[in-house]
Amino acid sequence: MVGAGCAGLSCAWSLSRFPEKFEVDVWEALPEPGGVATSCSVKLSNGQSVEINDQVQVGCRNFPILKPILCEYGFTLGNLCEICGQVSSIIANRSLSHPSISLTRTNHHGPSPQGGAPSYHNNLMFFKEFGFDPHPVKFKVCFGKGDKAWTNHSESLLVRRLRKDIRRFGRALKWINRLEPLFIFVSIDKVLRLWRFSAEFGDHMVYPLTALFFGTGNQTPNVSAAVVARVFLDKKLALFDYCNERLLNGSPTMFAFPNLADIFSTIVSRLQESGVTVSTSSPVRRVVRKNGKVYVSGDTHEPREYDDIVFTCDMETTLNVLEKPSWLERKLLGAVRYYDDYIVTHEDHEYMEREYEMNSSMEDTCPSPSSSSSSSSPCPPQGAVQGDMYFIRTAPEDSKKCEMSFNLAHYQPHLASLGRPVYQTIFLDAKERALWTEASIDPNKILKTRWCRQFAHTVSHFTKWVPWGRFVQGRKNTWYAGAVTCVNTHEIATISGLACAHRLGAPYPYSHDPLALAQMKLFLRVAHGGVRMTTKPGKLTPEGLNPTRGASSSLRTWAEDLFRFMNAEERASLEMVNRPSSGNSIGGDKSEHNAGDRTEAASQVDSRADSPTTVRVTSATRTTPTE
Repeated sequence: MVGAGCAGLSCAWSLSRFPEKFEVDVWEALPEPGGVATSCSVKLSNGQSVEINDQVQVGCRNFPILKPILCEYGFTLGNLCEICGQVSSIIANRSLSHPSISLTRTNHHGPSPQGGAPSYHNNLMFFKEFGFDPHPVKFKVCFGKGDKAWTNHSESLLVRRLRKDIRRFGRALKWINRLEPLFIFVSIDKVLRLWRFSAEFGDHMVYPLTALFFGTGNQTPNVSAAVVARVFLDKKLALFDYCNERLLNGSPTMFAFPNLADIFSTIVSRLQESGVTVSTSSPVRRVVRKNGKVYVSGDTHEPREYDDIVFTCDMETTLNVLEKPSWLERKLLGAVRYYDDYIVTHEDHEYMEREYEMNSSMEDTCPSPSSSSSSSSPCPPQGAVQGDMYFIRTAPEDSKKCEMSFNLAHYQPHLASLGRPVYQTIFLDAKERALWTEASIDPNKILKTRWCRQFAHTVSHFTKWVPWGRFVQGRKNTWYAGAVTCVNTHEIATISGLACAHRLGAPYPYSHDPLALAQMKLFLRVAHGGVRMTTKPGKLTPEGLNPTRGASSSLRTWAEDLFRFMNAEERASLEMVNRPSSGNSIGGDKSEHNAGDRTEAASQVDSRADSPTTVRVTSATRTTPTE
């Protein structure tokens, strides 16, 4: 595997369950596993040191914004130690002030790898294998400031002014959902202009809301309208009910991960005990494929021969290390667009009060019971406006651009006892740096900074890459995993790793969980195409792996599969959360019947699992795992 993030390690773990069939290597460019899921120690202004789950680490090799700056000061991109030691003064001269900066070879995919929705069953059960359980948190978010502010849990002046637009938008989303195959190619910005919604509604409600889910790279106007519609209208998988009175109504239960460094170090230790080789600080430099074999070389290893390789790093690194990629690989992998973002962890409450609505002074009153609403959720009780974890800011200079922050003390349970906020602010797309407000953060209150490089959920991502990635999966003994294969979440990263292992001959391990199984099936149909499974839990047999089968599927079927899956990992279903514990629940005891089913499934996997195979997993010069 190229990469020891969630995708690479889930794939390696699944394969390691069959040591008689697979030998697995994991190559990781960073000194520690986890990829984008990192933890670090920060020293607060009161002198107390605390562990936080940090956003990301970054690789400057692929950063077009940083390259000319570093070269101007005489640095080479390969000399990371020297850069890390002196780059603070460089960045300060470029108005990017911070006391400490981390530059390492990783990419970030997704605004928050620190938690997720209860529907992340694959991710949750994978961590459960190693003894880690999540912590529940209430999801509360505040958009805008002053008379432009609104939340998912209270009434506001802006919502009252735009009630008519909110109701019209609900009707528009229904049409978008009905005509999904068409609107997959239409951005949310074009929809707002086509339906002639007010600029205030688009700029201060729709774009900030889209940024909350798909804000990476500050490309929210270009997000597919069909994606936005699915957030609300998939009755089984929607994260929020659409409210015709307030647009959002309710605070769903989400979860936060425990210490990420502990999780991934434990996973690696267990894998090594199972015979998996995990090599950290081992970037892949060159991959040669010939005569049915894969030859991998790096800084710390002589060229090694493998039967298969699974790339779980970013597509830029993949193309950089692949020797003689095919025309189709260059076309598809090159279609993924990345953006440079900057993340600051700080304690500057004054900055937060200047730029965001922190006091939640909005009147918390519900609309009249006689008002028309499509939401079945009751209005929250009065006074339930405190404890926001997310904050979205609209740039006054360009109302289509956003910044986002969140309070770690409301997100990471072990920080709640501090009695003080710890903030993280994300500045999106370095090309729009003139709009950033990071210079107004007090440098003395900055605890940590990160650069990250991430892809965005634009229309082109879902038209030029996601549906066509199936045509390069498995070709030339090469596989692709990570969140970049579909949507930016930890859940997709986990599923994608398990899916590659399944295709290689290690049967899917969580068929006893209905939701996890349904998500895996959908992912295989969207990202791998033609991998059909039996519907009986416990028996997941690929039947006639045909990479071209999906091309003959109807566009409607493909679109439904894609967007139903994209929102599956976003769902916070109360039904699943409140379901009594059983053998089929997360962390529940697996019955002998289920264990027998999985054993039977192992014997039915495709023929390549019947003979010993060497599958070694690897992290390249990679700037990051594709999560």
